[in-house]
Amino acid sequence: MEIGIKFCGGCNSCYDRGEEFRKLKAEAVDVDWIMGDDTKICDYWFIVCGCARACVEDKPFVARKEVCTLKSPMDFQMVRSKMKNAGKEEPFQRRRLSLGMMASIEKKITEADVIDFARLTKDDNKMHMDAAFAGQQWFQKPIAHGMLAGSLISSVMGTKLPGDGTILMEASMEFVHPVYMGDTITAKVTFTAYKEEKICYIGDFCGEGINQDGVCVVRMEARQMMMKNLFEIKGE
Repeated sequence: MEIGIKFCGGCNSCYDRGEEFRKLKAEAVDVDWIMGDDTKICDYWFIVCGCARACVEDKPFVARKEVCTLKSPMDFQMVRSKMKNAGKEEPFQRRRLSLGMMASIEKKITEADVIDFARLTKDDNKMHMDAAFAGQQWFQKPIAHGMLAGSLISSVMGTKLPGDGTILMEASMEFVHPVYMGDTITAKVTFTAYKEEKICYIGDFCGEGINQDGVCVVRMEARQMMMKNLFEIKGE
């Protein structure tokens, strides 16, 4: 287990924080203590403050489990309990990604899906909901909402690639073919590029939805935020 330690300046300490840390360190087993590297991603970060003001800024610190601010001997006792219980937990594994990775899901679009989507979004456009009206228009029958098909691509990114914990930052979509009730859409996503920030990666992903006839119905370009405590890029 890796634990990062950051001390405040000690300008107004109300207790002997150094002694508390020495006792904590002596009791710890199988712990790598990280000091002097605020950018390191650790299992825990302990921010040791000498008083209740807790003037150390905790935003730069990234932990797989928790960032803890210690302001009293009672707080040291609290983290002793956390360290003891941490050994009983399943080890956390960050999701490893590499450029070119692909993932997909498949779904048949039903009339019930279109009705539910209209109810949730308040989009009851007659092109989706009124067969008589839609039958007199260009496509000659009701079509599913474009965003319903596009949301399948977002679902791949949220659940498979990158997966749990990713945050959608930006997306652009092109709707290139109508989706009808009964169509089966395969949504595919590919990891194409990324840049590294201090506490996260910003990834570029391209996606497309293809129907049962092999026709592309929707395309998407998206940017995802992937926090370093949840994801790592192979080779980093």
